[in-house]
Amino acid sequence: MPAKTPGWTRRLAPVLLAALVPLAAYAADGATATGILPNPACGTYDVTGTLGQSTSGTFILTMNKHSNPFELVVLGGSIKDKLAKSGSRVKAVIYMPKPITSGEETFVFLQKFVPLAENTAGSDGIRLVKKEKCAMMERYLADRQ
Repeated sequence: MPAKTPGWTRRLAPVLLAALVPLAAYAADGATATGILPNPACGTYDVTGTLGQSTSGTFILTMNKHSNPFELVVLGGSIKDKLAKSGSRVKAVIYMPKPITSGEETFVFLQKFVPLAENTAGSDGIRLVKKEKCAMMERYLADRQ
């Protein structure tokens, strides 16, 4: 018979799980604030981070690279554009097809890259632009050359 989990552990578990989804939150005026974005939902987001590739060739957008890193697997869009921007800081518009949960890879659909402002050094993060329905496959823009 398995041991019973103490009550304090059950109450603390959601807090610990939330800490596993570290995203930069934004203040109402759009300025970056540090913290956790509560319950990242389906929708369109502006993201800023470093675009790279995994050993298997998958494109990964890493935010907060040096402290509490968080990665998004970037699907779709122009392979040529992604290769040209690989290894550098980028700003992009993405669609998140399902809510973020801890312990699993987060796949997002690249909508477009946008110019990176000069004053964004070190301000990686994510900002909700528009909350939308989940699993909108029509938002997936197939990889193209």
